[in-house]
Amino acid sequence: MKKVLNFFCVFLLLLMTFGLVFVSSAIYDTVPKITVDTYFFQRELDYQNRITDPVAVSEFSDEELRNMLIEKYLMEYFYVIPDEQYIQMRENRQTALWLMSSSKVFNNWLQTVAPEATALADAGMLRTARLISATKTPTEGDNIPYWKVEYELKTWEKPNDFLQEPNVSRGTLFMQISYTKQIMKTVRTGKSVLEYLESGKDPAAAFSFGIIDIATEI
Repeated sequence: MKKVLNFFCVFLLLLMTFGLVFVSSAIYDTVPKITVDTYFFQRELDYQNRITDPVAVSEFSDEELRNMLIEKYLMEYFYVIPDEQYIQMRENRQTALWLMSSSKVFNNWLQTVAPEATALADAGMLRTARLISATKTPTEGDNIPYWKVEYELKTWEKPNDFLQEPNVSRGTLFMQISYTKQIMKTVRTGKSVLEYLESGKDPAAAFSFGIIDIATEI
C-alpha cells in the first residue's frame, strides 16, 4: 500500500512540474511580441560634435572649414585600428588620403608612416589623431605658404582593456596646403564629384583641398 501511495505522490509531483513549466512558458512566451527599436549611441559629450542636420558649407568660415579638413587629413594620415585591411586600403589608394595628397606626400607616407601603422595594427593597437592648432608660416617669395600644424596622437596599446589609459603624444608638421572654400567639379580620378559622392565615397576628397608637401621643419 505504501508503495502505491509513493507512486501516486511521485506521479502527482511530475504532473505539477509539467503544469508549472507549461504555465510559465505560456506567460513568458514573448516571441510574437518582440520589437526592435534602433538608436544611435553617442559617447560624444560635446553637443557640437554629435550627429545633427547637415550644415551648408557657406555656414563655415574659411578658417573653420580649413581646420576641419586638416584634422580629417591628420586622421587619414595617422589613424590605426586593429585591422590590417584598413592600412592596405590606404596603401592601395582606396581612401581619401591618396585623393588629398600629392604624389610626393603619398609616397613619403608609404615609406614612413604606413609601416609603423601596419605594425601597430598587427599588435592590436588603436590610434587616433586630433588637430591642436594650424598657424600660417611666412615663406619667401610667392611660394605657397606652409602651415605649422600641431597635433595630438592617442594610442591604446592593449586591445580590449577598457581600464588602460592611452599613450598621448604630440607632434608638429609643416604642411604646404592648397585650399579654396569650394567643392571641386571632378576628383583626382577624373570622376565627377556628383558621381563620386553618390558612390558613397569620403566627402572630404570633394573639397578643393590638398597637401602639396609635408616637412618636419622648415
